Amino acid sequence: MLAAGGVLVALALPALGLHTALPGATDLRVGLPVLQTYNRIQEAFPGGPTPALVVVEASNVGAPVVRDGIAALQQRAMATGEMTEPTYVRVNPNGTMAMVAFPLVGNGENAASAHALSVLRTEVIPTTIGKVAGTRVNVTGMTAGSRDFNSALKQRAPLVFGFVLALAFVLLLVAFRSLVIAAKTTVLNLMSVAAAYGVLVLVFQHGWGTSLLDYPGTNSIAAWLPLFLFVLLFGLSMGVALLE
Repeated sequence: MLAAGGVLVALALPALGLHTALPGATDLRVGLPVLQTYNRIQEAFPGGPTPALVVVEASNVGAPVVRDGIAALQQRAMATGEMTEPTYVRVNPNGTMAMVAFPLVGNGENAASAHALSVLRTEVIPTTIGKVAGTRVNVTGMTAGSRDFNSALKQRAPLVFGFVLALAFVLLLVAFRSLVIAAKTTVLNLMSVAAAYGVLVLVFQHGWGTSLLDYPGTNSIAAWLPLFLFVLLFGLSMGVALLE
């Protein structure tokens, strides 16, 4: 028991460094020609392939006050140094929505891009187009989508974990009429899932054992995978426990 538990704990420790993000260009193998071309474009036009998109909704985005707000948005954004040219504005045929693109500094996934997004949301928008009455402003794009998904995951994942663990415990308690068996099985299943997370980090983030596949690892794990993996692995382990 001690040996098996020690192995599970050791495998689970790397999971503390789990980093999630939406899949992007940085997940590709460094030597790929397509990634080399992408990096050259990124160097020439920072943030161009993955800009932050500010979406402005209003009854008439062509109204002078809204146009002035968008112009102020562009001017203020460029003045921060956190966004680069080229920036452009597109308006839908109904004139009720305008999309303003801002290339962010960084590669779209690193800390520099995250900081630029924060500046755009908390400093630039509230002092420009956000002050215009009758408008609603949202920010999307790869960087915003990745950060928002991770934020939602961090808020909701504990609820999912807690619900699944509690339900599993009650199910085992009813099935075996034993607090010890229910508690032990739940804890061991949780440890096995944590160990799977640790192996996931070692293999895909750190590239352990992937040299045979010519795969150097990635900077992050797909944001949807940890929660999906938890539900799947825990469900399988619970099924095995009940069958036994």
